[in-house]
Amino acid sequence: MPADPRYRREDFGTWIQQQATPAAVAFRERQPPGPGATADLPALADEAASRVQAALAALDEIKDYAAEHAPGLLAGNRPPVPASLGDALFLEGFTISGTGTEIAFDFGDLDLIVVQADPGGHCHSVVLCP
Repeated sequence: MPADPRYRREDFGTWIQQQATPAAVAFRERQPPGPGATADLPALADEAASRVQAALAALDEIKDYAAEHAPGLLAGNRPPVPASLGDALFLEGFTISGTGTEIAFDFGDLDLIVVQADPGGHCHSVVLCP
C-alpha cells in the first residue's frame, strides 16, 4: 500500500481479494477469520504508512543502531567489518506487522541486515538474513 494517500485505492478491500500475488495472499491470511469478522483496511494501510514514514524519518538513527549491534553478528561472516558500517547499509525495504516493523538493509555480499523495531518504532534487535 503506498505511503502517499494520493496513490491509494478506495476499493482496496475488494481489489486485494482479487489479487493472486504472494503479497496479497499473505495480506488476506493475516485478516481476522470467520463470518462477520472485518478489518478496517484503510486504517491498517494508514497505520502501515505512518510506520514506514516514521522509519524513513529516523533512518539515520536506525542505521546507527544496526552499526552498533551488527558487528558481532558480522564477525563470523564477513571480516573485516567496515569502520563506517552505517554508510555501507542500503535500504532494501520494510515489513510491517502487528508486532513490529522490520527495516531491511542490503550489505554487500551478505543478503540482508534486518533491524527489528516495536510498533512504536523503538529498535530492539538486529538479525542477519542470508
